[in-house]
Amino acid sequence: LLLLLLLPPAVPSSDAGPIFVGPLVCSDPSCPQEGQGRPINNTNFHLRDVSIARAGDGFYYLTGTSTSAGDNFWTDVYGVIRMWRSPDLSPGSFEGGGVVVYNITRDCGFCGEACRTPNTPQACPSGECARVWAPEFHYLPKKAQDVPGSGGYFITFHFHCQGGGSGVLQSTTATPFGPYKDLVHGVPGGDVSLFQDNGLDGNGRVYAISSGGGGLFASLLTQNMSTIDHDGSFKLADVCSGDCSHSAIGFEGPFVTYVNGSYFLSSSAFGNATNHGGPGSIYNTNPKSINCTNCFYSTYMGLATSFRGPYVDVTGDAGGWQSVASGGHNVYFERDKGELWATIWYGSNPDGDTPPRDAPFIDLPSIVRIGNFSGRLASAGRQP
Repeated sequence: LLLLLLLPPAVPSSDAGPIFVGPLVCSDPSCPQEGQGRPINNTNFHLRDVSIARAGDGFYYLTGTSTSAGDNFWTDVYGVIRMWRSPDLSPGSFEGGGVVVYNITRDCGFCGEACRTPNTPQACPSGECARVWAPEFHYLPKKAQDVPGSGGYFITFHFHCQGGGSGVLQSTTATPFGPYKDLVHGVPGGDVSLFQDNGLDGNGRVYAISSGGGGLFASLLTQNMSTIDHDGSFKLADVCSGDCSHSAIGFEGPFVTYVNGSYFLSSSAFGNATNHGGPGSIYNTNPKSINCTNCFYSTYMGLATSFRGPYVDVTGDAGGWQSVASGGHNVYFERDKGELWATIWYGSNPDGDTPPRDAPFIDLPSIVRIGNFSGRLASAGRQP
């Protein structure tokens, strides 16, 4: 999603978040029910990897990885993508009931048997069926004509089950609530996002951004977005398993924004404002055991003057900076008056050590305002 914003210098502000925008009510007939072996939280539905974007009708649409309160099981019972919408992001304003806009067991035309099997204890004892991870909602109005029927509305996905994969879905009704159908798959890795490069030399090209296989990747999509142009695809940045405080931004959850002539690449990692690393680093352990204050699952960022990078700190050093402390895998979106906000969620911190200040937000949709701090885009509501 292209974000052309003028972000003035900022200072931390108590009204900048984090703001809990739920509860999300799940009232669709497919919402979890008794007897399915899962906790029921339909009056306060839980999500990981929360995605919010504003659509052409002025509403904010929300989706994410469905989970269940207390069981750390990262998928919906039926392997579906749910959506809600809000007119203003005020707490309790999201409506839609968690309507299903895509059902992997029913709608996926390329998936294998495991992905097409409901994730219930009876149908899938392994618990590895029909897992839908980190869907993101994107509105690209300039692509409405190139992708007939889409209205410019797309959802990225990673189906984490045998015979699944990653790619992009399109609306079939030119409306945000879809329903959606397969558009393109075969994007490398997971945690897929979309970015339309409307910079000076971007020519409106659309890329599927993803992580995995040794890097953060940009897969160029053809004009109708139905095929990957491998010749125009490239690696955006390296990822890390160990310490990457001075070498890489992060290891998963990539997202790209374009602000005032600069490209900003965010990615998730474990750490604090000084050090961070991947799943194999010492930061992916209980902070108390390594004497690492505020070492949690956070979002880091680097900037570049070209979409192709290199992405570095404002000082020119590799490794970037902490953008959202304890932010997890998130996205950035434009709100009223050109303000840039980010989603924020908790629950993936090592050893269940989410700090007490963040415990009320575990696996629940929240947002935080982003400010410009000496050239760095970072949380204006929660500083490290």
